[in-house]
Amino acid sequence: MTEVVKVWDILAGPISVEDNENLKEFPEECQQLLICKAEVDGEVETVHYWFETIEDANEWVKHFRASIEPLEINYGGEYDA
Repeated sequence: MTEVVKVWDILAGPISVEDNENLKEFPEECQQLLICKAEVDGEVETVHYWFETIEDANEWVKHFRASIEPLEINYGGEYDA
């Protein structure tokens, strides 16, 4: 069974690793962080999502500027608007 996480909104970001000295731990290949409101197993919580580039993070920002529909992320890491 595939687990689906629904991302409902962006609470903060994109936050650049280079511009924020408070970000001590992050995936080596990632440079941008979005802090999001997401539904995981039926519970709404704050979740950090990391992106390799600002362009990747901005795809999510564009989505939420234009829509109130959540992004659905399946267990494999793909997202679907």
